[in-house]
Amino acid sequence: MEKLKVGIIGTGRATSISKGHLWGYQHSEGVELIGVFDLSKAAAEEWCDTFGLDRSLCYDSWERLVEDADIVSVCTPNFTHADYICACLQRNTNVLCEKPVSSTVEDIPRIREAMANTTALSMVNLNYRQIPGLRMLRDLLSTGELGPIYTVRHNMGGSRLANEAIGLEWRFVRKISGSGALGDFGSHALDILCYVTGCGVDSLRELSGKKATFIRQRDCKGEMRPVENDDCAMLLAELPGGGLYNLTVSRVGSMASVLEIVTAKAMLRFELGKPDRIDIQRRADGEAYGPLQTVVAKDVCPDWHTATSADVPYLACAESAACFVKVVRGDRPLETGIDYGISILEALDRIDRMTEPDGGEA
Repeated sequence: MEKLKVGIIGTGRATSISKGHLWGYQHSEGVELIGVFDLSKAAAEEWCDTFGLDRSLCYDSWERLVEDADIVSVCTPNFTHADYICACLQRNTNVLCEKPVSSTVEDIPRIREAMANTTALSMVNLNYRQIPGLRMLRDLLSTGELGPIYTVRHNMGGSRLANEAIGLEWRFVRKISGSGALGDFGSHALDILCYVTGCGVDSLRELSGKKATFIRQRDCKGEMRPVENDDCAMLLAELPGGGLYNLTVSRVGSMASVLEIVTAKAMLRFELGKPDRIDIQRRADGEAYGPLQTVVAKDVCPDWHTATSADVPYLACAESAACFVKVVRGDRPLETGIDYGISILEALDRIDRMTEPDGGEA
């Protein structure tokens, strides 16, 4: 089997998501990492040192890396995604891009044009659907045995940016990041909803919501500058079958990322800190709920059973990168193509505009 040559654009720090892409490629058969590129070559070299890689892998030109590779992972800030996606597709290089596909819907026409004129495959890394507990939730709901969905309540977020001493990062600048917590966590939340329940991203009705920025200024090189996007967003909507959907996303504090689903015959709970299991209470018609049961996933990587909330995104990303390798080889279908990523971006843009002070119902 001829080896697939892979490259990574955007190394960031050792804690960046590029680590997950690297793990996925390292654990894929018939794959060779041929290079990495970062605008800061020093950062790329430090990244290589951290993961025991030779510094000779650091490219001086991302264009040359795209030309040399069969697969490129894009792990750069949001506003650069469309440029790299289009550049890869124009060179017929398969591309796995971090979400969202862009910081703005204005990039969608040129991305679609690039997709229409290439032989390459493209995928957006909505990696949370690789988590074993969410797979089990999907499988349980897909049988129909639990009855119609009454409510879906999802709380998702992080707490690092609750520290007001953290300076103005690219994530706080709208033209670079797009929306804030809504775009960051909301991309995953909408995909999880679609993946687990089987509803379409455009099927939510009667949407309403609010968003807020609590830490309104951050330090930028000694000068306080405004934060341009949201710290927290809340969404309420009706599901296709009449059930209710409630989403809260926050980048300034969330003690746990939890998904709770109530159906006619069961209550189910998934927590990010326990990625290999779900809690379930079943109920027969005319009866009260039975005892709480915990179902643990089988036949998964042992790392899932010891993972913490901090580990989960990287493990899921590694499985997602390995999945894309199989897609490129023709061993499995493409589930989260760039076209699907575009639909997520469009939905978030509608919600973002709707929750502006002068917005209206979506």
